[in-house]
Amino acid sequence: MTWFKSLGHQSSRSQPQLQSPTTRQDLCETCGKRPKFVEKDGTVHPYCGRTCAKAQQPTCKLPGCKESGRSAFSGFCSPRHARSAVQIGQSTPCHRCGKHPQVIGGLCLQCNNQGDSESRLRELKPRDPKLISSVASVVQGWKGVGVVEVHKVYEIFLPKDVYAAREVYRWDTLGDTNQIRTFYGAQCICDLGVTNNSLCNWKSCGICSIIKSSFTAFEFGATSNSGRYGEGIYSYFDPSMADRFATSSVSSPYRAMLACDVNLEDEDRMFVSSARAIIPRFVILYTKGA
Repeated sequence: MTWFKSLGHQSSRSQPQLQSPTTRQDLCETCGKRPKFVEKDGTVHPYCGRTCAKAQQPTCKLPGCKESGRSAFSGFCSPRHARSAVQIGQSTPCHRCGKHPQVIGGLCLQCNNQGDSESRLRELKPRDPKLISSVASVVQGWKGVGVVEVHKVYEIFLPKDVYAAREVYRWDTLGDTNQIRTFYGAQCICDLGVTNNSLCNWKSCGICSIIKSSFTAFEFGATSNSGRYGEGIYSYFDPSMADRFATSSVSSPYRAMLACDVNLEDEDRMFVSSARAIIPRFVILYTKGA
């Protein structure tokens, strides 16, 4: 159908001007009756006005609340309702503050925006893809004697400045090198994964010292490993090789090793001279049998 706009009295020779019809795409996405609201600069909104816009917003995730949920409050209408969801067990609490719902990496939005000031751990759940891949890398990569069984895997979170420094070093020093997964074994004298998931402060605990320092401090205050290629950090592609250096406390049933991401300086050897070339990603708690 052709639409016309009346121009008043015209001569028989004058031509009518065409006016675009209002199509379905031009109508409000909520009511479907009124045209979408258009700003003076031409910006087109999906709704005709505030009433229809508000009707499309999801409601607060707290049961019984009909107010609009807000992304700033993790889908709740207010910080109070977000905290209430944690208190009644509807939402899992943030690992750091324990008050607000988890959103990213075990943290609430507020704590995530603040960034990590120190290293922390998060236990991976049975169906987490990261746990599945970590277990597979240990079991399938184990070439030594005995059978290994992985019991728990913890993801490691480091301060943001550690990740930033590593990226700068990687591109400025190593270039676009391949990143590979290696394993690092050290003594763990605390009961990590048994009584709690916290990192200890014992200087003789190699696992916790390395995680907290991101490979700049080792057990007993050492600053590097010594080996065939000199002072640096030695990790292994085969987890059974890393297991040779793993010891645990007598009160823990587990042995511990670190799964790391490494940008090798020399592809022929599992050695790096700088802590910024290697980063701990996961703690693997395991046992081995005959």
